[in-house]
Amino acid sequence: MLHRALFVFLLAFVAGACSTVRTPEIMDASRFRGIRTAYVVKDERSKKGIEVALQTALAKRGIRARYGRLEYKPTDADIYLTFVDHWRWDVTMYLKSLDVSIYNNRTDELIGSGSFRNSFLHSFPDPVEKVQEVVDSIFEAAKTRN
Repeated sequence: MLHRALFVFLLAFVAGACSTVRTPEIMDASRFRGIRTAYVVKDERSKKGIEVALQTALAKRGIRARYGRLEYKPTDADIYLTFVDHWRWDVTMYLKSLDVSIYNNRTDELIGSGSFRNSFLHSFPDPVEKVQEVVDSIFEAAKTRN
């Protein structure tokens, strides 16, 4: 009986310690209709190419995107994205967490956000795949709420 209880506890611990793309928050699903252009704001502290991965993830959704510093954000983009990425070292650098926020470029209002969290018992995820998963989760959630 003790072995079974220990096994269930360990199984629950390991399952809870997995990395995950969290359920996105959609503030205004109607603002996701007709998006054709985007601008990814590159944080100068980020050195791992997440802005390029975001540009690629948007392109796979048919959205033409550019990236650069906030002060160079074009006025003709439909949306702009900001991100915060955290990295840790354990044998190699790995993505610990990623937060992506999407704003209406004309009003600066937040229209959606999504995130990825790696666990204490972490994996070494491909950051490009995680970026794609986060972007897809945001846009799919907005589509289901329209």
